[in-house]
Amino acid sequence: MLGLGFGDPFRYHPDEMKLVYHAGNLLDIQHWSSETVFLLKGYPPLYAFVLAFAFGLYIIGLMVTGTATSLASVKVYYYLHPFHFHMVGRWLSLLAGIVTIIVIYRTGKKLFSRQTGLWAAAFWAVTFLPVKNAHFGTVDILLTLFVALSFYYSAGIFRNEGVRPYVLAGLYAGLAVATKYNAGLIVLPILLAHFFPDQAVAQKFLQRLVLKLRDQRIWLAAGTMILAFLAGCPLPLIDFSRFWKSVVGTAEFEQTGKLGSGGSFFSYFTGDHSPGYGFFYDNTFPESLGWGVTLLFIAGAFFMLLRRQKRDFLILVFPVILYAVIGQMNYKAMRHLLPLVPFLLLIAAEPIGIVSEYIKNKRNLLIFYGVVIGITILPQGVKSLRYDLALYQVDTRTEAKEWIEKHVPAHARIGTEEFAPPLLSQHDINLEVIRESPDYARIYDVHGLVPKMFAHGMQRAGDHDATAYVVEKDLEYLVLDSFTRARYEWKESRQRYPERVAQRAQFYAWVDVHAELLIRFEPGNDLNISPVVEIYRVRKE
Repeated sequence: MLGLGFGDPFRYHPDEMKLVYHAGNLLDIQHWSSETVFLLKGYPPLYAFVLAFAFGLYIIGLMVTGTATSLASVKVYYYLHPFHFHMVGRWLSLLAGIVTIIVIYRTGKKLFSRQTGLWAAAFWAVTFLPVKNAHFGTVDILLTLFVALSFYYSAGIFRNEGVRPYVLAGLYAGLAVATKYNAGLIVLPILLAHFFPDQAVAQKFLQRLVLKLRDQRIWLAAGTMILAFLAGCPLPLIDFSRFWKSVVGTAEFEQTGKLGSGGSFFSYFTGDHSPGYGFFYDNTFPESLGWGVTLLFIAGAFFMLLRRQKRDFLILVFPVILYAVIGQMNYKAMRHLLPLVPFLLLIAAEPIGIVSEYIKNKRNLLIFYGVVIGITILPQGVKSLRYDLALYQVDTRTEAKEWIEKHVPAHARIGTEEFAPPLLSQHDINLEVIRESPDYARIYDVHGLVPKMFAHGMQRAGDHDATAYVVEKDLEYLVLDSFTRARYEWKESRQRYPERVAQRAQFYAWVDVHAELLIRFEPGNDLNISPVVEIYRVRKE
């Protein structure tokens, strides 16, 4: 995929960094403990397990080729070339995205028609939201694959295909929940397919309920799901109390959100939510799926509600209920809706499949397909390609780093915001190894300007007033970025955190008076991939 190596050799995706760190700790057997598994607190660890396994294969390759001669040298290799491990995660997402194309096609074919499956798969291959996220070594694409696989086998349950679909639907549902807890709603299609299959004997509701509850296959699916979940997320077995507190804590966080997050229930359609920062920037459904697919989805959903076939309710239940859960969360990002996308694309593709069956003339059918491609696939393909190519641009943070290392003396005291250039800090706990890397020319005394910010190998900074902190630490240079500033300027931040926003506004006003702008780096496109970066010298008075 184009642009997969964006940022090389530096790491700019914050979630990638957390997951790579977690997976690396899982491989450090000598220092392994329950803390290792609970490292990401409220997030289940299956993705980190999968990533650690992929790291293991990569490490074997390093040792076979002689690049690393021992496990100790592998650790040194990681500190000198951490980006290579990020690429492992990105390839994992890319492969999961490709497999999802096949799963979507087979699901559409099984549940509706071959045409529906083909169009839905084609939509997934070019749709901006999955294409964009397939560049990132994060949980979202793999989670979507597990959800899609579980639903595919739920369709097998619906079609009365025997025991195997029950086992596999439960297996992938368990793996999905072990990747992200709210994916547990994927049990709804399993239950619906079991209790209301395609070919069912006419019975009263209570009779059917009793008969279906006696069916051992549904309990086999439930058992398989539980075992798969515990295998991928053994946290309840290690410390149930801590596991439950982390789940509750995560739910509370998603309800309350944080500075720079929030939005109304329908904001995924209206765009009335946080603009996002860097790789997390948000879009509306029409922007993420394309207006053509969005309109087809709306038409398909209305058609299915009017048609009222059991297979239509089977495919509608998961996206409707999951959106009801995610829509009321205050922490919003379009990537949260990725597990819905295969369902939405199948719903959007169904009207095309139905209409094509009524067009008997081949010439007219080709014209119809051409129109569909022109309003659905082509615009999204162009948008996705534009994004792929934009990832090749040199990141503004890389440009700022190079400028700093040329113009700012070593060991200067520098304050940075959260989306800062990758400067080598003298506070980094692995400084003695990293300083040998050819990617860094100078070492600096780096400090975080955002309260509780994790800065360059240090523990999180204290809860400080940035203005007073600059004066207290006698910082000589400041590096500010537009992504951090946007968090404090968004309307909902001003409404929910007025004191923190006011304090930050005072800091920026102080900088305007007491610091000199040396240089400003702006991204080469409007895709919000990298921030505007400003470098200031603090005036000495």
